[in-house]
Amino acid sequence: MTRSVPVNLGQGLKACSFSLESMKLKLSIFAGTTPEDLAEFTQGLAKHTGLKDLSLPCFEFDRNHNVVNSLKELLYLQSLNLNYEDNTICDLGLESLSQSLSKLTSLQNLSLNFKMNLYITDKGLEGLLFALQNLTDLKKLELDFLECRLITDEGMKGFGSALKNLHLLKDIALDFGYCGNITDKGMKQVALALKNLASLEEIRLDFYGLKGITDRGMEKLCHSLKYLNSLQQIDFNFNRTNMTNYGVYSIVRVLKRNVFLKSIELKFDYCPEIMEARLKGKRLNQAFSNLRYLKYHQVSCLLQ
Repeated sequence: MTRSVPVNLGQGLKACSFSLESMKLKLSIFAGTTPEDLAEFTQGLAKHTGLKDLSLPCFEFDRNHNVVNSLKELLYLQSLNLNYEDNTICDLGLESLSQSLSKLTSLQNLSLNFKMNLYITDKGLEGLLFALQNLTDLKKLELDFLECRLITDEGMKGFGSALKNLHLLKDIALDFGYCGNITDKGMKQVALALKNLASLEEIRLDFYGLKGITDRGMEKLCHSLKYLNSLQQIDFNFNRTNMTNYGVYSIVRVLKRNVFLKSIELKFDYCPEIMEARLKGKRLNQAFSNLRYLKYHQVSCLLQ
């Protein structure tokens, strides 16, 4: 039976890390944790090969990336949650992480938080996406690059090859909010990658604040959504983009054809080009009468 185990890196780490075979290990960093504590933890982690579920916070003083390098030994790991929020990793660290991830072919759930890292570039993203190709057992993938402002359309090109082998993937969440150098071209790469994920049941996409996202990007996304007949839940955030009424109409037309959808959340707040207009045909809430949950932002003017 698995259980969550909070561990203080400064107290009894070695004993804890070696006694958690086949359990869920969740670490918390407390005041007073030292590089020596981290070194002790890393040595123990590398030997703890039976671990199946691991959740780690950011280690600001792990400059040599010892923690991520030790992950490659955990060949039975099924679930991994890493938090590298707020400038705690760069391209070099991401390269080390990618090398470890490529070895973890038993992973089913992967959640990586890189939000507000100002030193991650296209090179780091491309390396990570390349590593994902090997994780063919993945069922859930969460990537958070909120405010990673050096990522551009060029880095997004790797999504096609990254997801093409993930035929078991059921849940995907991608956050590129405020990555201001991503445009319709980058969104197109995501859309094309999603097209082949026939088992996908849940999609969460966040492109908040991207002025380069327009109706053209939405058209590509809508084209891919037509092929995803297993979808049950959608959450799209296009707040503060340059989407127009046409983009809203496009997504509504596609989604209402999917009779299996149970939940939709669409966000179009502060899109200056979305004006008051009437939705052609049935009201939006009537078009989605089969849903258990429907939430829309800014487009309430389209429901009259």
